Amino acid sequence: AKKEREAKIDELVNEEKLKEDSKRFIKKSIDKGYVEYAGSELDSILPPTSRRQGAREAKKLSVLEKIRKIVEVFVGV
Repeated sequence: AKKEREAKIDELVNEEKLKEDSKRFIKKSIDKGYVEYAGSELDSILPPTSRRQGAREAKKLSVLEKIRKIVEVFVGV
């Protein structure tokens, strides 16, 4: 299960081009059982994205949802 968890985290990081600290953020979210939306930590792992027409917010919500799904699957594992 841990290998599968690592694989899913790596897949998300590569797919979304997330920054270095993203793995730590995702693992911490799994340990807590939820993803923190507020604060700057989620923003800090996002790749550079245009702020025009809500592109950055859309990216943030997309990444947040994907992290939530990983947390749901692997919480307690």
